[in-house]
Amino acid sequence: MSAYTASKYALHGFVQSLRSEVDGSGVHVCEVHPGIVKTNSMERTEFYGATSDADRKSFRQVLRTPMVAQSPAEVAEAIYGAVISRQSEAVVGLPFAMAAAAYQATGINVSAMPFM
Repeated sequence: MSAYTASKYALHGFVQSLRSEVDGSGVHVCEVHPGIVKTNSMERTEFYGATSDADRKSFRQVLRTPMVAQSPAEVAEAIYGAVISRQSEAVVGLPFAMAAAAYQATGINVSAMPFM
């Protein structure tokens, strides 16, 4: 998950830089945080280390938990809504909106915590 997490930090930096570069030009930049999306790629996620089997099982259970994993259609709807309302950020799914709010308030990234 290290490479995936690093890519998300890089994307955040890119969005912030792009937003400042186009400021005043009428171009709208929105950062989208889709959370966990129910796709085939999520089923193929690999885990490594001493707890990899337990982590894999836990993660696959999360994918089946209602309200935690979003469908691609839910993500598309959130992006469309963000574009129409010119939001600077769109967080998809209630658990991830709560995690984003917790991060802004405390600086703790619950998404980076190991699965229980």
